[in-house]
Amino acid sequence: MAICSSQNVSVRPESGTNDIITGTMKYQVKIIETLSRIVEVDASSQDEAWDKVEAQYKKGEIVLDDTDLDGYEIYGCGECKD
Repeated sequence: MAICSSQNVSVRPESGTNDIITGTMKYQVKIIETLSRIVEVDASSQDEAWDKVEAQYKKGEIVLDDTDLDGYEIYGCGECKD
């Protein structure tokens, strides 16, 4: 699935496990965060720019953090298994 900038998706589950003592249900919910950043680099071609940025990223010279949050998705995974 392609994720557009700042697109947020929520998908709710329909089932869960029942806790007879407390009367509550337990659910699993999956959260996916998308981080992105535009990086400028001097290069003689798009391929060279790609290679340079990829190498910097793999060496840990470019590290995305919470300021690079571009969006999130939330999915219901169904009921919890004990």
